[in-house]
Amino acid sequence: MNGSKRVLARGPLLISRGAERKAPRATTKRPSTAEGEAPKSVVTRRNPKTHLAVLAAAEELLKEAGYTSITIDRIAERSGVAKASIYRWWPNKAAVFMELYMTIVRQARKPVDTGTLEGDLRQHARSAFHVFRTTAAGLALAGFVADAQSNPITLKMLQEGVATDIRKINMDLLERARQRGELNAWVSTAVAADVMSGALYHQLLIRRGQFSNAEADQIADLILLGVRAQAGAP
Repeated sequence: MNGSKRVLARGPLLISRGAERKAPRATTKRPSTAEGEAPKSVVTRRNPKTHLAVLAAAEELLKEAGYTSITIDRIAERSGVAKASIYRWWPNKAAVFMELYMTIVRQARKPVDTGTLEGDLRQHARSAFHVFRTTAAGLALAGFVADAQSNPITLKMLQEGVATDIRKINMDLLERARQRGELNAWVSTAVAADVMSGALYHQLLIRRGQFSNAEADQIADLILLGVRAQAGAP
């Protein structure tokens, strides 16, 4: 490994190529498609090996160089997958990293169901921070969230994809608490779910905390104070 290579995230690479990497091949330039622009036609069927090769290359580059400096050309070169093929599968760079984020999260996080609201909130926050601390998922999330502020296509994908998935996970946790009688009757699970995300992702996007268990527990405890049903309440 080149001694000058930067490593921006700790932990092992989580996306396996599934096969030995092929030598990079030349890609065909498409003058009508600018970097970050979706092609006119999208082929949904993907070769599993080349699909994983693209995600693995994206993860490697993210850990080495950071989101901003990565282009589809660099992903194509690293993965050995033609640029045209990548654009057939993903409309832009952000879409690659959204899928990478969700793939890492599904591999690294286990479903949370401790049987209590307090336990679920703490485990949920600790699990999120563990992923941010030990994988490239946080770098991917920070990158495509920043992209979404100036790219309406990326914003729509974020709203309809990752953000919706995260909100559903949070709402499911809160609905289980409601069924157990642990949630205040007036609490909106949708609003509370957004508060959960806001508190956790503020640490990643703005504050850049240590992502420790202690920080996770403090966030969980504050949310708990606001949503938990009080003893003796109707």
